[in-house]
Amino acid sequence: YINARISSSANEPLLKKAYEEGIAGNGLYNWILDSGKVTIHNAVALRGSPRHQYFNGIIDTGINRGSAEGGTAGFKALEKGLKSLLDDSRDLEYVKSFLPPPFQESFGAAEGFLEGPMSGSSHAAPIYDAVIAAGLAACNVTSTKGLPATESELSGQDLFATFARMGFDGVTGRVDFDPITGSRSPSSAIYHLLNYVEDEERSNKTHVVFKEEVPAFMIDGEWRENAPITFNDGTSEVIPDLFPVDVNTNYLSPGMRAGGLVMCVLVLLQALGFSAWTLKLARMSGPASRVVKASQPLFLYIICAGAFIMGLSIIPLSVDSGTCGESGAGCDVACASFPWLLCLGFTAIFSALFTKTHRINIIMTAANSFKRVQVTPKDVAKPMLAMMGANILVLGLWAGLDPLRYKTQVVQLDTFERELETYGFCTSEKPLPYLLTLAFINVGSLAYAVYEAYRARHMSTEFAESEYIFKAMIGILLVCFVGIPVIIIARDTPQAYFYVFSSLIFLVASLVLDLIFIPKIFAAKKRLSKKESETSTIRLSKASLNLSSTGQQSTESRGVKIINQPKAAAELQEENKNLHIQQEQLRNEIEELKEKLRERDSPCEEARTLPSNARPEESQGVHEGVVTMSEIDQFKDEDCELGKKTEAATASFHSLK
Repeated sequence: YINARISSSANEPLLKKAYEEGIAGNGLYNWILDSGKVTIHNAVALRGSPRHQYFNGIIDTGINRGSAEGGTAGFKALEKGLKSLLDDSRDLEYVKSFLPPPFQESFGAAEGFLEGPMSGSSHAAPIYDAVIAAGLAACNVTSTKGLPATESELSGQDLFATFARMGFDGVTGRVDFDPITGSRSPSSAIYHLLNYVEDEERSNKTHVVFKEEVPAFMIDGEWRENAPITFNDGTSEVIPDLFPVDVNTNYLSPGMRAGGLVMCVLVLLQALGFSAWTLKLARMSGPASRVVKASQPLFLYIICAGAFIMGLSIIPLSVDSGTCGESGAGCDVACASFPWLLCLGFTAIFSALFTKTHRINIIMTAANSFKRVQVTPKDVAKPMLAMMGANILVLGLWAGLDPLRYKTQVVQLDTFERELETYGFCTSEKPLPYLLTLAFINVGSLAYAVYEAYRARHMSTEFAESEYIFKAMIGILLVCFVGIPVIIIARDTPQAYFYVFSSLIFLVASLVLDLIFIPKIFAAKKRLSKKESETSTIRLSKASLNLSSTGQQSTESRGVKIINQPKAAAELQEENKNLHIQQEQLRNEIEELKEKLRERDSPCEEARTLPSNARPEESQGVHEGVVTMSEIDQFKDEDCELGKKTEAATASFHSLK
């Protein structure tokens, strides 16, 4: 709405310029004038022209000099009284006698005088009230001072003082005056709204004639509706005072949300795939299953479950008020579930890794000191349950005492204090104590897991599991070192915050899963292919033996078909070459074992010549070069072991031969 307080002569030039600037005549802006009647009432415009566009729906305000379309009983009485002048010629002549001579002859001479309704914008009504006010003031002065009825002079001060304090119900409604200025009080005046619209009766297809309508008027301080108003857009729908602003709510874009959910799905598929692979190999028998059984399937399942739960935390992270609607109930649920999924998934992963490395360190430390130690599942489960319980306790207190709620923060306001930019986030009244406690628990578990992995980094296990756990820990520390500060910095930018947080969750979960399971998958395939190679070697060797014993056989037999194929012959030659190498290695091993046995013969013989009752360890001292009985027992054990190795090597040698 644009209110222009200008003279009537400037109305059309102003509206024409406003139309050229795009702020009039386009249905978006509504102009309010205070002197449009002279310019627009009965104006004619070419249909569809700029003049038609910017004149249509103009609103005019001002004081109604008449009765606001007959809105008061006094106006109707005045109209009736004036018309009664025609009923008695003496009354009409009496009225003419008060008029100046030039008007005496013309008054009442016009055809149709006082026959129709009196115009609401007529000056008659306010003039009548002004004359009555002056007469009443004079009467009040004379009666107050007791002046005789023939007294013709009145004091101006007395008349004004009485006039300003006076009030009465006149033709134009309640009449009150300002005691200081003597003007009529604005609250008692009759205001009106004029609306200029097309006069359909006088308009045609090519031209438009405008007329005025009175949508509303104010009498006795109260606005009264009289007719519907038509705005510049041609409707009667009241529009807001200001244009609706395009608020930047910083909702996640569809592409950004889709990217985060894709990362979530990838983590879930990895966790489910590796779990299925673990279950499959755990139920198998053979060398490939040894890879899973040596790593304890329970811990592998826990790692997969933790990664799965952690990946699910991306889903509530992607929820904002753009997806959960105006109620916001879904946003509150998402805020409450996010820390549970993130913390419990993270704790499950790293408690499993921590207990695995802790178990390896216990066993290896005991082995280094030649001690026998038994580590039960209960022993390694205690730290895991402790960390999980600590997280659940803190999260439960947080949810019960100070739950997370979704809140919308205003970033920018316009000149009229309307929101231009907002963003939503999860918060509570005092989240810092809970966040610090959770950070201490989980970062502490991560740091201790890194320490345990560092201790076990050089320990040689069957599938180098400690090495990959250590690499996973270091990689996660680097990712968190870079990602967590970025998350804090991007807290006020929802797009960046969601992308960085989702990527951090995806990298942590994927890094753990890939470094733990992919080496095992390759190791299982390698062991499986090795077994198949050994099986193939035995079959090929049997085929060669059958070929040499049976001589030339029919080309229809299977063995001959294999030998006759160039590819099969080449494979046999390569296999024979490898067997010769293995045979030579076994021959060398046999010779080395025999040499060790010969070296042990001399001390063994000397030991056997000692008397049975002469035990050197019981003497006062042990002489240099003398073999004790305990050493003899040790030699016997070693001789037995060497003998077994020799027999095994010899058997292998003969089988290859």
